[in-house]
Amino acid sequence: MSENPRWIMPPEALARSSDVERWIIRMERYFRAADVPDNRRAAMVQYHMDEAMGDVLSALEVEETDDYDKLKSTLFRVFGVNNSEERYMKEFINRRQRENESVEEYAGHLKRLLPKAFPQLKDQADGILLQQFEA
Repeated sequence: MSENPRWIMPPEALARSSDVERWIIRMERYFRAADVPDNRRAAMVQYHMDEAMGDVLSALEVEETDDYDKLKSTLFRVFGVNNSEERYMKEFINRRQRENESVEEYAGHLKRLLPKAFPQLKDQADGILLQQFEA
């Protein structure tokens, strides 16, 4: 791993009481800030779980893995998070700019939702975003 300044700290340990979606978002921010390589991310997530979470995964016979995406999907399943394309598609289609939300914030949220809602349409992303903005 590259230099990791002391001020870049990962989030608190993942616990059964955690909001796993928010925790993953914070962990991914940490990965970017600390320049954690892709092949180390699953190990970092597993290291930053409390003992009870480790026990839950062991009870479900979830093996330790180096596949971050697989581990993330498993955590979402364990925590009952609906992580389907359909969910993101509905959220994208129904998303409107909120009161007191800047255009940049609104556009940023749409841009983050788009690849989750329509992963097969990456080449057409700009056109889809523009259509949603005009809606």
